Amino acid sequence: MKEKKKVLIITYFYLPIRRSVSYRVRVWAECLSRLGWEPVILTRHWDKDTMDPFEQDFTPVTEGMDPEINCRVYRTPCEQSFKKIAGLRGRISGGKIGSRILNFVLLNFFFYPDGCGGWYKYAYEAGVRIIREERISAIFSIGPPWTDHRIAGDLSRQTGVKWVADYRDKWTQLPSSGAHKKRAFRKKWFLRAFVSRLIEKRISGSAHCITHASEPWAAELHKLLKINVRPLIYGVDKRDFADLRRHGPDSRVFTVSYVGTMHFTQKPEVFFKGFEKFVLTDNVPPDRCRLRFIGARGIEEICGRYGSIKNHVDIIPYAAREEAMKYMLRSHVLLLFLIDDDGWYPMKTFEYLMTNNQILATPDDNGVVRELLRRTRAGVTLNTPEEVADWLGKKFREFRSSGCLRTDIDAEALREFSREKQMAGLAEILEEAANPNGQV
Repeated sequence: MKEKKKVLIITYFYLPIRRSVSYRVRVWAECLSRLGWEPVILTRHWDKDTMDPFEQDFTPVTEGMDPEINCRVYRTPCEQSFKKIAGLRGRISGGKIGSRILNFVLLNFFFYPDGCGGWYKYAYEAGVRIIREERISAIFSIGPPWTDHRIAGDLSRQTGVKWVADYRDKWTQLPSSGAHKKRAFRKKWFLRAFVSRLIEKRISGSAHCITHASEPWAAELHKLLKINVRPLIYGVDKRDFADLRRHGPDSRVFTVSYVGTMHFTQKPEVFFKGFEKFVLTDNVPPDRCRLRFIGARGIEEICGRYGSIKNHVDIIPYAAREEAMKYMLRSHVLLLFLIDDDGWYPMKTFEYLMTNNQILATPDDNGVVRELLRRTRAGVTLNTPEEVADWLGKKFREFRSSGCLRTDIDAEALREFSREKQMAGLAEILEEAANPNGQV
């Protein structure tokens, strides 16, 4: 039997710390294992699932196994970069002139490429040893944090092993569209934007190949760095929900759910205004319709602006991943709140797709989410409160007459977005990196 080649996966975040990237790395490692690779994960120590992501931990390097995927995991110490300065920032109130000056100084002169630099020396030292002892064939780093790529690039230079950088977000790229593009180089960011661009070119420019979270973002990054950049989305996989299918929507209560964290760039207002209009226009009682938010910190303040729907809202502060997936299955409609960037795929989009439930995305991104929902027939992107109210009204009347919503998802189109296909592409890139004569 042919011996598997080994890939060193460098990731600051990994379980037990609860971050979307933690689960993504585990899923991808498992997929690569099925595709003929043996993943070896390098991360920092996390002693509990809800730690401060910048908390120090000086536990010596350990080697263990992730029994869920039978994968070796190395964990290193980590210190907080500029800990005293960061602590000083936290003690100064935001309204003072001194605080503004300090924020400007910190933002522009420290924490490059990010606040995780205290992990660098520990990960680098461990990485050199792991690469030699494990006979690693390729390196794969996942950012942000961008420190992961800095580590991978320096390890590649030291050992000669080629590396692949994965971008789950933009580093110095401008937003693809919308108002945020105009604000991207605000005055207080000007120096950091300039320096970060130089750092990104120096670090990521040495990668054998870069993978990015969507086709538009990959094309933009290729123009910036002038190296090969390929799209790599999270993808859909029916195995995610294989053991949970017995959990289905309640035939008595029309349930609309948002599952996951919220970011300040997301725009939920269109939906809230539309939902309020729907409730008032259709005279929808709270016992027949529930609006649920699971794990969306800060949503209370937004909900408070719409007093007429407060009796329809349930807020669940946190749910473990399996429990969150059950909430998805128990819903009739699943929500996406989009941003001013037509290349952004929320990771939860692909989990939503596997529930076979309707997806409502607002506002219309005129981009990758709209195209995904159009091709798979899994839902709609809407741009105005009136459109939202009208669509919810139609779905509620359908539910009231039959106790469920009809779905017509295109299974063939869904296969185009399968995780298996995405991971096969990544395995091919790693094979090219591992082959001394390979060309990307």
